[in-house]
Amino acid sequence: YVSKYMDPIHATVPSVPGVCLDAYKGVLLERFSNPNVSDQVARLAEDGSKKMVGFVRGALEELMTEKADTKVISAAIAGWIRYSQGEIDGETIPINDPKAECLKEYAMKAKSMGSAPFLGKFLGLKFASNDALRKEVDSYLGEIEEKGVRSVMRSVV
Repeated sequence: YVSKYMDPIHATVPSVPGVCLDAYKGVLLERFSNPNVSDQVARLAEDGSKKMVGFVRGALEELMTEKADTKVISAAIAGWIRYSQGEIDGETIPINDPKAECLKEYAMKAKSMGSAPFLGKFLGLKFASNDALRKEVDSYLGEIEEKGVRSVMRSVV
């Protein structure tokens, strides 16, 4: 999944003198595939409201403008929304984010209203009003609920 996620994002990253983005991508993939270097989901999701805006929104906007494939990013957004609901299998999970309460409120709204309110609040109205993106995110949210996160990850690779 990580490799598939990096593919569309790669096209949106500006070149940096002296940095080979393909080589850096390889280093990251090697690190993420090393079982001795594990990351907890909670740490990765920490400050998600900042990370999604800072690292995902611009790339997503560029891909949407170019009418490029956004399914791996939509799947990631669906995972963020689901995680932001604050519970998995009846167990409370901590949301370490300055906007935790608001994230949870809007993530819970997604259960009955779809992703539009969440997208609008945290990524912007441009994303909430994009029918294709919203339908993708909603579809992945439904799949997460029915079949789990691994099913979604398999379906996008």
